[in-house]
Amino acid sequence: MGNRVFIYCLGCEKRLLDAAKMRDFFIKNRYTIVYNPKRADYIIFITCAFTKAVADSCIFEIKRFQRYDAELIVAGCLPAIESERLSHVFNGKTIVTKNIDDIDEIFPGGEIRFSDLNDANILFRNLDESKPRDRILSNVLSYLNVEYAVRRVKKSIVRKMLGERTFLYFLLSSDELFHMRVAWGCNNRCAYCGIRNAIGCFKSKPMVECLREFDSGLRRGYRNFVITGDEVGCYGIDMGANLPMLINEMLKRQGDYMISIRAVNPEWVIRYEEDLKHIMKSKRIFLFETPIQSKSHRILEMMHRYRDMDRLGEILQDLRNLSPRTIFLTDYILGFPTETEEEMRETLEFLVDTFDCGYVMPFSPRPGTEAKNFEPKLSPEEIKRRVRYAKRFFRKSGYRVFTPENYFFIFDRKR
Repeated sequence: MGNRVFIYCLGCEKRLLDAAKMRDFFIKNRYTIVYNPKRADYIIFITCAFTKAVADSCIFEIKRFQRYDAELIVAGCLPAIESERLSHVFNGKTIVTKNIDDIDEIFPGGEIRFSDLNDANILFRNLDESKPRDRILSNVLSYLNVEYAVRRVKKSIVRKMLGERTFLYFLLSSDELFHMRVAWGCNNRCAYCGIRNAIGCFKSKPMVECLREFDSGLRRGYRNFVITGDEVGCYGIDMGANLPMLINEMLKRQGDYMISIRAVNPEWVIRYEEDLKHIMKSKRIFLFETPIQSKSHRILEMMHRYRDMDRLGEILQDLRNLSPRTIFLTDYILGFPTETEEEMRETLEFLVDTFDCGYVMPFSPRPGTEAKNFEPKLSPEEIKRRVRYAKRFFRKSGYRVFTPENYFFIFDRKR
């Protein structure tokens, strides 16, 4: 077997960080990274299965990769969440997210073990030259040697169209963002979520390691930092610390930088209200995400989520008053079983009153979750109708609506 490795990822930013760390692992162990699966000896495909539509896309890609001569290894969350479905199309090696260190056993004898590597901080970028668009882009940029200039021009155009203080511009500037994964796993028991079966129990990264990464990013010239993880609000509870302690230590550093904070569930916003007010006074928080999933007390109770959205709204308004330029981001699961039209509209109104942007994901029943058995479920036609209604609602309320994939859409306030 040769040593050429092709890596591809369909997943969230945490999985993209996993992909980047895998790339580093192979490079340090003298493998060659290639950008065409046809040239590979090994194909590492890092998957997601948060919704059925995402899982469908991953299954499609697995079948495509199986056409090549390389050994396919399926990693990420799909092997844990859709194990039975995966077994119908694939019987090769898998690496579940929570067991990612198993890559050392699949590729033994290397000089560097995966677990000994530093975490990745820059998101992995897919490049698959077997796809015409990627092949043309790769050839043009290689020939002209103008990739950096092209990105600069594109960002300048996007900045003028959207403005720097928008979530869409934030997403499109991912190569300028320094990601700090501060924790792995999640201890929540949300009724709809199958991800916890793939990512394992919650574990914080030591604070000294987080601060070392932050200092490294500053030295390398990064000015936009993203604190990320599956459940960032829990940071430190397993080692006698907490999220505000980490952020306050970061804010002691001098320099021209901004910090974005992802995945802080509402109960942690409530718990850390006063600490967050102090942090917002620094005027260094570019973006703050708290996923609500619904405004309805009844639906949130079914989901096993924090329920007092009125209290959360009051605190977020106080935080906004202290830092008017901070972008407030959220998530909403539209069409959860038994959700009424009135509950949907109540949630949409709360979103435009409280948040600048967010993800709207139609409900998708996942294997092994409570919500999979909740009845009655809304029909696919009704969920599609509600998605259309929600998009019109956001546009009328002064938001842009962007649909990057067929399984969710983004709303982003015009500024």
